[in-house]
Amino acid sequence: TLFRSHPKDVGQDLMDAFREVDILAKHIHLPVQAGSNAVLQKMYRTYTREEYLRIVEGLKVACPDISITTDLIVGFPGESDADFDETLSLMDEVGFDAAFSFCYSPRPHTTAARYFEDNVLLKEKEARLQVLLEKQKKITFAKNEGCVGKSYDVLVEGSSKRGDTVQGRTTHNRIVHLNSTDEALVGTMLKAKIIRATPMALMGEKKL
Repeated sequence: TLFRSHPKDVGQDLMDAFREVDILAKHIHLPVQAGSNAVLQKMYRTYTREEYLRIVEGLKVACPDISITTDLIVGFPGESDADFDETLSLMDEVGFDAAFSFCYSPRPHTTAARYFEDNVLLKEKEARLQVLLEKQKKITFAKNEGCVGKSYDVLVEGSSKRGDTVQGRTTHNRIVHLNSTDEALVGTMLKAKIIRATPMALMGEKKL
């Protein structure tokens, strides 16, 4: 069956795969959208905060170092300060490796646009988004710093935008910039030791 990146599709079979299939990347994108049950219900999401956290727990039991990324929306119609605080606390509880985060805006022909007034002020949405982005930046940076001194298999994908390194990804989907410009490495898997971390990526050196 085709797996879609949605919490309702994560069952024990997928969790078992993360435990048993060595070549399966240790990463899953698992959109949550919000940490408040009230908001999730208005979004017609088919899970509660508690159910989402149980899924996360199951994935981490199966694969303790799994990388989990997500999608988050701030300022959904009716979202209160307390609702937003629940999203922030969920971020702390899960420890997302990264989050794709947006302000809510009405979309034509959607249920939210038809039935809910867009009643969170734009300046409030933007303020909440900034708080959320800063929190995720700190979480991601801490996770990246935890990689320093460790070695990972890196699939080299190509030259970086700066042009002074080649870059690739670990099995956790973390970007690694290698201290090389050798494009012959593109498409190869190599072992790299992480020597430095930033909030966005890792810096590594190829192990001989």
